Amino acid sequence: EATGWGGGTVRLFHRSRGQYLRSRVEGVVCCDSSPADGADPSDLWRMEQRPGPEGGYAFSSEAHGGALAFASDEANPRLCTVPPAGAAVNEVEAAWNVDPVLPRAISSSKIKTFAIGTSVAVGTTVAMPFLMAGMLAVIPAEATLAASIL
Repeated sequence: EATGWGGGTVRLFHRSRGQYLRSRVEGVVCCDSSPADGADPSDLWRMEQRPGPEGGYAFSSEAHGGALAFASDEANPRLCTVPPAGAAVNEVEAAWNVDPVLPRAISSSKIKTFAIGTSVAVGTTVAMPFLMAGMLAVIPAEATLAASIL
């Protein structure tokens, strides 16, 4: 079960091919190297958790509502979409297991920059009281000198 996941819209990306899964018309699924623009929902899929002991997730196309399925034709196995009712596809063939793959969010150079910035901030915070005490020690002496001249 995906904690905190109530369903939503996702783009499916094939990592090794570097392409997005797209379905413009029901029955046909293809891959494209760039995501669709905002007006074209062909690469957007509604993701919903499936009830029951098998679990998994179901994906349906935002463009036409067809469910993403695997056609188990032995001569030509392929991805396809089927009508939302799923009459033409076995339930198991339209259920998908999802293993999240998170991108590396912070590179080593970003971590190094953050560490240097934090060190400067902490160093400044520690040194500031001593700097102010030194300034107070210097200012009265100069103010006394200036007052004696006038």
